[in-house]
Amino acid sequence: MSQHNQKRGQGNLSPYDNKLLFQFLENQKKQIENEAAGLKIREKEVNNSHDYAKFALTKNVEDFKQYREYDYKKTKMKWIFTGLISFGIIGLIMFSLSSEHPEFAMEFLKILGTALVSGGGGYYYGKSQSQSDKKYEVEEVEEVD
Repeated sequence: MSQHNQKRGQGNLSPYDNKLLFQFLENQKKQIENEAAGLKIREKEVNNSHDYAKFALTKNVEDFKQYREYDYKKTKMKWIFTGLISFGIIGLIMFSLSSEHPEFAMEFLKILGTALVSGGGGYYYGKSQSQSDKKYEVEEVEEVD
């Protein structure tokens, strides 16, 4: 028995050991090839995600620019509309004061003042109420076990 162990220690392997060693090396080779292919796939995923992130960032910048342009146009149209209405009201008041009907201008100013004070007051009261309601709003959440 000791001679058999000595032969193994000297490098003489049985045919079964050679097959096992060959199979082990083949498995290791295939495992390395699979890992290399996985790394290539991962590299492609990283490159694709980087390209997608750059594309998304570019689109976000364009969207934000378009939003700013739209917001500017919307604000500009509000001011133009407000200016036209204001000039119309001032023109109506000036015309009625210069003609022989100043009582029309006074009645118109009373109605306009009442509408502005009540409308503005109601608007700001409603806005302050909606903000204070949001402050104390609590959302109920279901527990999941």
